[in-house]
Amino acid sequence: MVKFFAIFLVVWGHLVLIFHNPSYFSYKIIYSFHMPLFMMVSGFFSGSTWNKKIGYVIKNKAQHLLIPVLLCTILEATINYMMTPDFSIAQLKDIIIGNSWFLKTLFVIFIISYLTKRIIKNDYLGMIICTIVVILIPHSYTLQINNMVFYFWFGILLNHHISSIEKFKWPLLLICTVWFVCFHVFFYHSHITIYSIPYIIDNVRLFFCQYLTAIAGSMIVLILSKLLYESYKNSKITKWLSTCGQYTLEIYLVQTVLVCSFMKCALDIEMNAIMQNLLSPILSIPLTYFCIICSKFIGKNKIASFICFGKINK
Repeated sequence: MVKFFAIFLVVWGHLVLIFHNPSYFSYKIIYSFHMPLFMMVSGFFSGSTWNKKIGYVIKNKAQHLLIPVLLCTILEATINYMMTPDFSIAQLKDIIIGNSWFLKTLFVIFIISYLTKRIIKNDYLGMIICTIVVILIPHSYTLQINNMVFYFWFGILLNHHISSIEKFKWPLLLICTVWFVCFHVFFYHSHITIYSIPYIIDNVRLFFCQYLTAIAGSMIVLILSKLLYESYKNSKITKWLSTCGQYTLEIYLVQTVLVCSFMKCALDIEMNAIMQNLLSPILSIPLTYFCIICSKFIGKNKIASFICFGKINK
């Protein structure tokens, strides 16, 4: 169920950007934690990877994460070329680098984490060393790799302590909510996206505050998802949300083409901030469902499923 809420926040976050003047409130709330949450979820469910051989891991992750990026990049470049009058080489370069950036980043982090776990058996020590080393690597801020690696490892550790989270869920929920609200009300001024060493040194307090806020926001979603599932696990809506969560990769790819490319080029909606904040989450629900319908339709064909989603249907 948490997978659905994670991908829903991604769709909502991208939908906000199609407005002519994106709402600062929606933008800063969602972008303070939605991709870290997605990365944590990836780390949380990564357990089956670590006992495989390196060759299998590279092949498997390249198939599922990198092959879909190729078609997605071509589609975004084509849409932007056809719909943008002054399309430039610089824009093409940005699309090649930035398209589906999360999947590229996740692939790199999987490989780095795999090698780290082979050398360092203690996951706490592995998380610390891996995060520090990646941050120190020149230009590792490309695709936010040095930012996201910590959250991936945090997800791995969360999996180890799921019983403790269950035991202290209410105090954790309270603490995380208080911090999240206080940060956005009193401390939020800007958002770091490029974690270069000089920038981190100049913004040390903001750097750590953003990490804590991303963790707090993610924990709120994780705990609330678990509470909702436990309270309504037999309801049709809960079962539907859990089923939809199985299509996170497909939804991410479809919405990249549909929202980040087509809708962003085709639409330039003028709307005040209040209406944006009210309508964007509501519109994100049918949009997410439409992405699922598209995913299921594409998945019926073996070749299309492999090219679009890196999946081999038997």
